Amino acid sequence: MDYEMFIANCTDALKIIKESCKTFESSLNDFCKLVDVDNKTKTEKLCAATTNLRIEIEDPTLECLYARCFYHLTQSTHRKIQSLGLENMYRNNSDFSIFSRKLDSLAFLPENKVLEGMDFSRTIMPPEATDLTLKPLYPPSIWNVYQTTLDNGHRTNNETEGWNHGFSKLEFEEDKDYINELETYLKNLNLSEPYYEYMVKKEKSGKLIKLTHICTIKVNEKSVGSSFPVDCSSDEYAQKVAAKRALTALKKQYGESVIYPITNDINVMASCVRTLLKQGYETTGIMSDVLERMYREEFRENLPENWDQLLGVFSYFIFDKLAANKVVIYLNDTESNQQNGHEDTNEDVADEQSFVPGTPLLFEDHIEKSILVSANYGATSIWIRLVGQSADENFIQMQAKFNDTMNTEKLSIPDQVIEGEFYAVLYNSSWHRVQLTSTNDDGTATCFMIDTGEQLNIVKDQICNLEPIFMKPKTQAIECILNQFDNFGTFDGLKELLDEMILNKTFFLVPDSIGNYPRVTLYEKGGINVNDMIIQRFLEKTSTKLPLFEDQAIVDGIVSSIVESGHLYLQLNIDVVASLEEILSNDEYFDPEYMLKSKEEVIKDKIYITKYDDTWSRVKVVDIINNSEVKIMYIDYGNMSQCEITKLANLELFDPLLTKIAPQAIKVSMNFLPPNTMTPDIAQKIFSIIGSNTVLVNTVNAPNDDVPCVQLYKTEPDSPNTPYCINIPLFQR
Repeated sequence: MDYEMFIANCTDALKIIKESCKTFESSLNDFCKLVDVDNKTKTEKLCAATTNLRIEIEDPTLECLYARCFYHLTQSTHRKIQSLGLENMYRNNSDFSIFSRKLDSLAFLPENKVLEGMDFSRTIMPPEATDLTLKPLYPPSIWNVYQTTLDNGHRTNNETEGWNHGFSKLEFEEDKDYINELETYLKNLNLSEPYYEYMVKKEKSGKLIKLTHICTIKVNEKSVGSSFPVDCSSDEYAQKVAAKRALTALKKQYGESVIYPITNDINVMASCVRTLLKQGYETTGIMSDVLERMYREEFRENLPENWDQLLGVFSYFIFDKLAANKVVIYLNDTESNQQNGHEDTNEDVADEQSFVPGTPLLFEDHIEKSILVSANYGATSIWIRLVGQSADENFIQMQAKFNDTMNTEKLSIPDQVIEGEFYAVLYNSSWHRVQLTSTNDDGTATCFMIDTGEQLNIVKDQICNLEPIFMKPKTQAIECILNQFDNFGTFDGLKELLDEMILNKTFFLVPDSIGNYPRVTLYEKGGINVNDMIIQRFLEKTSTKLPLFEDQAIVDGIVSSIVESGHLYLQLNIDVVASLEEILSNDEYFDPEYMLKSKEEVIKDKIYITKYDDTWSRVKVVDIINNSEVKIMYIDYGNMSQCEITKLANLELFDPLLTKIAPQAIKVSMNFLPPNTMTPDIAQKIFSIIGSNTVLVNTVNAPNDDVPCVQLYKTEPDSPNTPYCINIPLFQR
């Protein structure tokens, strides 16, 4: 039996039960009646079978006992013997067999004597048992049965497995479509779609392997239902069982009706809760579960799951946390309306109610500002902070108090971190406001630093609660797009260039647009346009050329085409070509006005774009054939073709920077195979040898026509370090 899965799913079951009833204790009592378990043993049974798992449950309503199982300890020892290949020795060597059983008997020593007993056992062990006496994975407190034996308690967990079997007795209608009901229920509540996780548990039964399919359902990254421990023979059946349980838990939380939406506006929610508290509950308060029911009945909407945290930013609410998931909320109008001995004006109250945590700072004008580039994810996602005279004074004052408070007062660690919520973390010797974006399986969490724009991975137990007062200043990081780089967010090599040129440096900034994702131009002192400097370096980086013959260097390349003149075209910056293809593949922003309409608009050698096999490519006009057709060259591939003039588009109108990037196809000739000897058969043989794979290119010399002459080398998968020249065998043919 997989006990880790058993405990994990029992914990999930407890969470569901805990959310379903007014108190956890009464819920557990009700559930135990289904499986005929008396109150005295219910918690002991629940936490039995923890031979291979350490768990901690902190809840004042539950006294949790660990029940050890000696039988499963002996099984674990025997499985270890088998995994070490010592089964035959165990059966045929009596000394080894007796010693193995002595190891199991350590569980009967007093807990504080177990390690001493282990040390002694190593002095009498057979040489073959060395691997059996390594430090145990789990401490003796998990598997020791000394005190249990003295108390005449159970040393096995047979009752536990029978208790688990009671889960399968819960009401379940085979023909009912629980999955569709669940998905409809979530949709009508404006909750996210369910995510189904599947696994198969293997359990040996005699000579047979029993397979149990398990489905766990998550909503907003939280488990809401599982099929375990019901024996399910297929994923489909496990999904139905899990959906049934998820519906039961969610309806307890949100109500039977599936028509109530969730209140998303924090100000509306605060006003409604305040109205309920004014109905005679100002001083007595309302329990959280009662308030949720009253809110649903009065306003025909549901409170969001983290409503108490959202309302924490309003000073006229007071919260008294009694236990996990148990909060009493009070109204303190006198306190909220008095500051410095006088009542707030209506304007002050309105300002308090309009405050929303996480409100971003935005540019409100086109005036020059002093900024620091604090994070860079590409030209269309750089994050800046206002500094110097442009800095937000409210934030500066808050930051000083924030660090002082976090460094001098006792830290508050959350019981559970929630995605999308705001917290405090210590990073580089300073406290930062962060928003949790995701939790990871390795015990860490990914946080977004709302005042710098940086991403931070941090151990979850290093995340601290953030007092609501410190969320009042707006988030300081502003995400911007570098002007002239609108289409270059993921272009190869550009992010690294921006890291070098602008990251963690200060500039003057002029917004070209305001609002969300403003386009900006950066300037250095003296009015030097930094965007232009970046473009210059970027164009140098994307230019392509072969190394000189004197360099004796070898580079990677792809033969993109062999043309009628007998020349080859090579692509050396393969990633740049891929980035160009990615930009040009998105034609939703192409305006019909970009298309040429007549011969008079054509300019020879100008860069246009046209479609080739439904893909836009950069081309230049080589010659005008007649009033309706031109001869074009695909500058990033090297091949030629004829094209109707009306199928050419003015690339400069779409994005001027795309016209400035150098052609990516380089014209070359092959050593031993001059252009005048190239035939269609030879060209076909070249492609049959190399296909679309990368080849090694070595410049041999530069003839008088300035077209480099090269030798091409290929490697085979079974000999990657031994390239061979393909020019010679082609010449010999």
